[in-house]
Amino acid sequence: MVIYKTDTIVWFGTDFSFFRLSNEKKVGTEEIVAPYIPYWIEDYKLAIPNVKIASMLKIKKVIVDNDFTSVLFQDYLPERWIVRERHEVDLDEIRQHIAQYKTEKHGLGLVFIVENFFKGIPGPGDEVPSKVHGHFVWFNIDNREIIYSHTISGTPATAYFNDMFTAGAGYNGMGYRGGFTIGDKKNRPKDKGMEGYWLQGMIDATVAFTIEYKSALPEKKIQY
Repeated sequence: MVIYKTDTIVWFGTDFSFFRLSNEKKVGTEEIVAPYIPYWIEDYKLAIPNVKIASMLKIKKVIVDNDFTSVLFQDYLPERWIVRERHEVDLDEIRQHIAQYKTEKHGLGLVFIVENFFKGIPGPGDEVPSKVHGHFVWFNIDNREIIYSHTISGTPATAYFNDMFTAGAGYNGMGYRGGFTIGDKKNRPKDKGMEGYWLQGMIDATVAFTIEYKSALPEKKIQY
């Protein structure tokens, strides 16, 4: 398959166009939660830059083209996107959506379609875990044909790291390690825990995806 034979890809980052937050307690609070979306997108860019995704996928070159995907959600989110039930997107919807992408790049593209943040349901010995659900979609940029869609989920952090607003950002394979300097810190959403909680789930889903991708890579023959 071509996704295992290329040495260059175009990374479109995250696309929140189909995003839903499944959280019983936050139904009807879209205006309060909406400011978090741009920060989830931007914080993810810092945590998973092109050099990181290249290393995680063992691909030589990753070209970034995520300016338009970062803001697409503004055109596609419905008025009520905080729901009670688990939200899912089918491949036909994704295919029609990617067909409308506007880019001057060519070759093999990869995008993280963020589908659902599902807030778990607590219970004595019968907890339903929180999950970030999404699809890493490989597609031919020239004709927008989907080559492969990898459905994945990630688990948000149960404990949030301190010093979120110190300089630098990165993922060391164990968990997200603090710091963003995006825009005016005073205007950031107040609930830093919520921001970091779901960001960790996005990162965890990304790590899970790259591990599964690498596990299917063709073995290279060692010549002696």
